[in-house]
Amino acid sequence: MPPRESIVYVYMRTSTTMQDVESGSQLPDIKRYVEYKNLILHEKNVVREQLSGSIDWKKRKLFDLITNKCVPGDILVVSELSRLSRNSSELVSIIDYCKKNEIILHACKENLTISKDDMTSNILTHVYAMIAQTEKQFTQARVRASLETKRQNGIKLGPPLSSVLDEKRTYIQSELDKGTNLTKLSTSMDISYSMLYKYCRARDMIKLKEDRKINYQKLSRDDSEVEKIEFLETTKKSKFDPYIEDINEMLYRKKSIKEIADKYGWNYSALSSYIIRRRSQKHEDYN
Repeated sequence: MPPRESIVYVYMRTSTTMQDVESGSQLPDIKRYVEYKNLILHEKNVVREQLSGSIDWKKRKLFDLITNKCVPGDILVVSELSRLSRNSSELVSIIDYCKKNEIILHACKENLTISKDDMTSNILTHVYAMIAQTEKQFTQARVRASLETKRQNGIKLGPPLSSVLDEKRTYIQSELDKGTNLTKLSTSMDISYSMLYKYCRARDMIKLKEDRKINYQKLSRDDSEVEKIEFLETTKKSKFDPYIEDINEMLYRKKSIKEIADKYGWNYSALSSYIIRRRSQKHEDYN
């Protein structure tokens, strides 16, 4: 039986879905390289992916390509080594796997062919891996510095809320009318809580709770105020409700919230928030 002909595979990756794999320079560079090396490439063997290189390679299409499709003698072409991974140790692991399984790796930008017994390519691989990781760190530092400068200049970052959530406003309002809380709603919509909260607040879809208006500094760990907490029926029960009389009595005895929490083995912050909420229900303008 004649030996199996090597298959040429191509792996292309962009970091985000905002970058188009097709419109970039990866595919033209790879096609020129393949033509120069007299390799035969079929479109069905081109694997495209839009995912950050910091994601574990075993959770990307690359892992399936190398472990399930490529066999000894096959060729894997990438535009540059950083397309495999931006992490130097992970990149070395990927390359070691290819060498161990006799998969020949070609990197166009570096003009590098990595095979099992090529010592020169082994040395260059580690050098390029370190360069790829250093480049990633520099890029992250530049992005962070740019964002911080914009924040200091008062520029609001992120996409406009209206462009993202306006088309779902009817759904959001209907869920709020049903009594769905923002935490559960944001989770079901796969968006951050803060984003949903800001959107709803800007459009008066929710009202600010009175307990947010309270000056929390007035209830420090040394607090000894003796104002009685008036228990009011609410829809949301608390584990402290059965102890309301005991709490009141201890406050009258000049006991601090910290002392009360320690006596019952309660969390100080939770007890403090509970007392604040009860006071806000009795005195809306409490400061």
